[in-house]
Amino acid sequence: MSDMSPHESDGALIFVHSALERFVSRDARKVSKLKETAELAQKILKDHNDAVDEQTMGKVLETLNIAANSRNIALVTAALDTLSKLIAYGCLRSEKECESAVEMVCQSDSQDERIQLQVLKALVAAITAPDHAVHGSVLLKAVRCCWNIFLAAKTPSVAQVSLTQIIESVYARAIQPQSIPLPPSQPSSPQLNICAHDAYYLFRVFCKLSTRAVNEFSDMKATSITSRALSLQFIRTALETYPTLFNLQIDDPTAESTCFLQAVKTELASAVARALASPEELVYGVGLEIFLLFFDYRRSLRYEIEVVANEVLLSVLEMKSADIQQKAAIVRALTRLIDQRTIVEMYMNYDCNPDAIDNLYERMVRVLGKLACTIELSGVALIALAKIVASLDEWVNVSVPTPVIVASPQEEIAVALESTKHKKTLLTEAIAEFNKKPKRGIKLLTNLMPKNEIARFLLTTEGLNKVMIGEYLGDADEESVAVMHQFVDLLDFSEKKFVEAIRYFLQKFRLPGESQKIDRMLLKFAERYFVCTSGRGIPFASATAAYVLSYSVIMLNIDQHSPHVPERMTKEAFIKNNKGINEQSDLPEDVLGEIYDEIKLEEIKLKDDPLALMRKEQIVQMAAAKRTVREVFANALDELVAKVDVCLKKHSNVMWIATGHGSHAKNMFELVWMGILAAFSTALQQFDETFHTLDGFRHSIALSCALDLELQRTAFITCLRKFTFDSVHHKNIEAIKVLLECAYSHGNQFGRNWVEVLRCISEIEKPTLNGQYAQPIAKAIDKIFTSSAMLDGTAIVDFVAALCTVSREELPRIYSLKKIVEIITYNMNRIRVEWVNLWAIASAHINEVGCDDDETVATFALDSMRQLGLKFVEKEELANFKFQREFLKVFEYIVENNDSVNIREFIVRSMNQLAMARHSNLRSGWKSILNVFCFIGHLNNLPLFTFAFEQLRNVFTFHDEILSKGFLVDCLSCLLTFAKNKSSPKISLQSIDLFCKFKCQDLIYLKTLVEATKSCDLEARSRALQFIFEHIKQSNYNTETWNIIMDEVILELFSPLYVIPAPEEMNVWFSTTLTQAIKLFISLYIDLNLSFLFPKVLDILKNCIVRENEMLSQLGCSSLTLLVKSTANLMQNEWKLVAEFISILFKLTTPTILFDASILIDSPTRPHLFARILLFCILQLMLVRTVFELISDSTVFDLMPPDEMCLFVDSLRNSFNFAKKFNSSLDLRNELWKINFTKQLPNLLQQETNSATTLIYMMYSLHAKSKLPDGLIPLMIEFSTDVLLEYPQCKEETKSAYDAIVGNLLKNLMTLNQCQFEFIVKSIYRHIAGIICVSPKSSNMEWPLGKGSLNTIPCGRGHGRLTSSILSLYILPSGPLTPVLYIGQQS
Repeated sequence: MSDMSPHESDGALIFVHSALERFVSRDARKVSKLKETAELAQKILKDHNDAVDEQTMGKVLETLNIAANSRNIALVTAALDTLSKLIAYGCLRSEKECESAVEMVCQSDSQDERIQLQVLKALVAAITAPDHAVHGSVLLKAVRCCWNIFLAAKTPSVAQVSLTQIIESVYARAIQPQSIPLPPSQPSSPQLNICAHDAYYLFRVFCKLSTRAVNEFSDMKATSITSRALSLQFIRTALETYPTLFNLQIDDPTAESTCFLQAVKTELASAVARALASPEELVYGVGLEIFLLFFDYRRSLRYEIEVVANEVLLSVLEMKSADIQQKAAIVRALTRLIDQRTIVEMYMNYDCNPDAIDNLYERMVRVLGKLACTIELSGVALIALAKIVASLDEWVNVSVPTPVIVASPQEEIAVALESTKHKKTLLTEAIAEFNKKPKRGIKLLTNLMPKNEIARFLLTTEGLNKVMIGEYLGDADEESVAVMHQFVDLLDFSEKKFVEAIRYFLQKFRLPGESQKIDRMLLKFAERYFVCTSGRGIPFASATAAYVLSYSVIMLNIDQHSPHVPERMTKEAFIKNNKGINEQSDLPEDVLGEIYDEIKLEEIKLKDDPLALMRKEQIVQMAAAKRTVREVFANALDELVAKVDVCLKKHSNVMWIATGHGSHAKNMFELVWMGILAAFSTALQQFDETFHTLDGFRHSIALSCALDLELQRTAFITCLRKFTFDSVHHKNIEAIKVLLECAYSHGNQFGRNWVEVLRCISEIEKPTLNGQYAQPIAKAIDKIFTSSAMLDGTAIVDFVAALCTVSREELPRIYSLKKIVEIITYNMNRIRVEWVNLWAIASAHINEVGCDDDETVATFALDSMRQLGLKFVEKEELANFKFQREFLKVFEYIVENNDSVNIREFIVRSMNQLAMARHSNLRSGWKSILNVFCFIGHLNNLPLFTFAFEQLRNVFTFHDEILSKGFLVDCLSCLLTFAKNKSSPKISLQSIDLFCKFKCQDLIYLKTLVEATKSCDLEARSRALQFIFEHIKQSNYNTETWNIIMDEVILELFSPLYVIPAPEEMNVWFSTTLTQAIKLFISLYIDLNLSFLFPKVLDILKNCIVRENEMLSQLGCSSLTLLVKSTANLMQNEWKLVAEFISILFKLTTPTILFDASILIDSPTRPHLFARILLFCILQLMLVRTVFELISDSTVFDLMPPDEMCLFVDSLRNSFNFAKKFNSSLDLRNELWKINFTKQLPNLLQQETNSATTLIYMMYSLHAKSKLPDGLIPLMIEFSTDVLLEYPQCKEETKSAYDAIVGNLLKNLMTLNQCQFEFIVKSIYRHIAGIICVSPKSSNMEWPLGKGSLNTIPCGRGHGRLTSSILSLYILPSGPLTPVLYIGQQS
């Protein structure tokens, strides 16, 4: 200690002199030696001139000591006051003097308040003095003295303040950087600090003081409680105010670590656990504060936090008998503990740790959830739950991971922890399954660990049911036996006596009841015990002896302790029963006697664990004694404390894992969300105070959204939605606000849950409820809809889909339908990719609503779409995009699927309005508009049809704009639809007339008109044909284009000709439109000289001629005649085509089947076959006439090459021969007549005579002009001869027909020149003469010979010449040769 200043010395001496004077007064005479000692001290002071040295101070202290030990209050007070002054003024220079003074003060124990005050004053001065020398045991003695005064004082506040000053002084000095050397008696160390040791020992004292039990029935109960509370307060002060104290190094041989905190943490945890297990509010309140401070030291107190939290706090909360106030205090403390980091670290360190006692976080939430459903604790528990969810929500927002290429250490730790948590979960499930069905549990365990680890797991794992362990190990299957052997081999019996070994063995499981199982287990036990103890003086000759003795011991245990055994076995009997079991020898009697005594004294209890047995016994005792609830609770707390002590003995040095990763929040929430939801929903239903409950819902929904947990999000939103209209109370309104707030804040993650929100809004907006809700709700609703434009692309689709669902549900109400229109308006400026998805949902619903049976609803939807359409089309659309079309498609769908005339009329009017107002902005939208009109054009409702056409005429006023946008095809298709409608011929014709507006060189224009020629009314068809050929005629096509026009237009126009068989309804078209078309086409061909198309023209005429239609065949023939005659001057190579074409026609139409015997067989198709044969016969006549008309035309005859005409000769001759053959087949004709082939006997006389006449005319004409090839002249003579020979033989019915043939033959003979005539007549003269001789003048034959024509005709041998007198008998009628062609049945 430093020397005093003179001033301080004088002040101290004044007090010393004053005290000594008092001690020599009368009051001191009663105290032995006090006066003498005081006088001696005065004398020494006087001798030393008041100098205070060691000798002087010693005598002064001796005097003060005598005074302090006297029973005179005044003397004691004076002595203590003087001591305090000496200490305060630093008069005690040595450590010995200080310690003597402190001990002197501590001995002055008295109940007098004055003395106590002086004691406290002196001790405070001694310990808090700057240069104090009070350490170690003296310090502890001083603190104990103050403590006793605190407990004994009537007003302990002064003592408490004094203690506080002392303790804080000790703590403060301990953390000061100056080092005070240790006393010489202690080993020195540069790192150690004597003040730290003072704090260390003092802290341990308080830990022990706080653990003292409180006797419920003691008069000192209040004092004990106060003592515990104050000691805990000082512990709290150290933890809270002096955190660096616990990092100091200490030197305590009894401690395992040199770190302050590591050395005291077990005692600290025990003290806190006992405090928390106390039913006294004063104690457990401070204990809770200390427990909260544990988390400031969680890196070192990880295991202690786990033990206290699991075994005390949560256990108390789970006790039904626990005090409500204590539970509430614990819950409030946990609430204070909860924050975003602490809750995540709690999960990481305990729930993800496979070695942890329990899942602390999960259990805490589960317990809080149960408490939240109770009336007494719902408030505090809900606050805690809400804070947990809020903390997780905050953690997710703070820990949003950023994309990185390389995983950070935190991410790697997170992955590892989650993997561990997953394994722990699987392990927990396996344990639970094992406790139900051992074999199933083992099967799950084999997936988690090697098989050789199963035995160790069963031996060391807590939570396994020992009954089930015994059942599994006793099974006889090979796997169970193997595990049982491994299990027993893990036990070490080497240092255990036999009974001790059995007790140890049976603590690991419960023996099964089956004797065979017991036998197998005892056999293995005996074998293992023998192996472990062999060579250690155990008197077993073999394992068999141990086996027999183990059975004997178990039987003895039952005998000695079972209440059902009336007579107990004696020691002698036990020894006798075990004679000879050691390989035919006896075990030592002292060994057997010792075993007997041990069993008799203490039963072998087959128990799960000591605490479980204690619990059962206490319950039985409490029930029997009918103790109070408080006593039950007290005993339960004692049990918790005992379990804590057991747990704390198991040291764990696993370090605390700090911070965490955002991914943990997802797993944390998934673990507990069902319990939280149950708590919140129950509270919301049962209690009116719902602020924290709704806050919990708010954060739970936010968390589910942030973590993309659809199931959890749906559950919370649905639950909250149910309470919005459970009743109309304040909490229901608040629930609505929370739901709307969450929807606004987290709309991007709501997904399908928007349905619940929008249903809620729909309910709010019902007329019957609208007035009951506050204005803020209405604003919140508007905010949701107006902010929909802020939703992302996926969320807006979900939002619109949900709104459509609600709209569908609420029909015929249209509130949600209105909102759909609003949403479309708000989101019209979205990027097209998002807009397309949004509109796909909305348009489908509008389609459905537009087809609703309620016209009011449908009309509203359409009117809304009309307005939206006007706005949407204002946006510019680039070429080749179809956004307008997609938007306006709803009108197409509704007009097609809603049968209401009013609705369809409204749509037509809307389309007209849209076209008139936005024609300059329309692009792809034109197609939808035209499609609407096109559909109306198909309908047979005349008023609607007429109205639509008038609107269409208005639309087509902008036909130039429509065409410029590329919608020609749609316009033409629309007009064609109206033209094809049979409801109004007038409109049909007007539609065709409108085609002129779209007249262009595009091929589709002609194709559409061609389509009109096939399906419109007659007048419209005729008008369409005129337009087609006028357009073609006016167009200047090149050859390539003409070929295209021919293939795709003309041939398409005549395509019905190629359909075989043609429908009956086409007959009118054939007779009208086709006739006009062929005429117009032939006229076009002639006018434009389209010779390069001649083969295709012939093909058309061919199909026309060979149709099974007499009228078409006649039309084809006449058209062919006209075509050839009109273009004869222009034809060159075409003549061959004509000749071959006609030759082919002759072949195709020859009815050769007449000679087929199958024609006589009756069949269903025979009538059709007969009709076809008759038509072919007519076609043959038509072809003969066509040939005659062609060759009788001088131009054709002159221009047509003879070689091509020769083809006609062959065709005519074949036709003649076929007819002649049939006419001569009388039997065949009779058979045909019998089967009703014709009404009269069939013949082909007309074909025979006309073909002969035409053939004769053609050959003689050619020969007359010397164009007949030489090879055909013999044929001509031969044919003439055959005709002349046939004529006299003709029957009566054919005579008249041959009259014309012979007449024409003679007339054509006269056309020859003299040379030709003479050449021919030489061959046929006699046949002609024979005819003349036998033919009377009255004959029907018309002779072609004029008077005097044959004056001299050279005849054959001996015939001479024919004279004019003979020929004058016959005259030639005037007029050209005109064979009569009979069309139909030939007779």
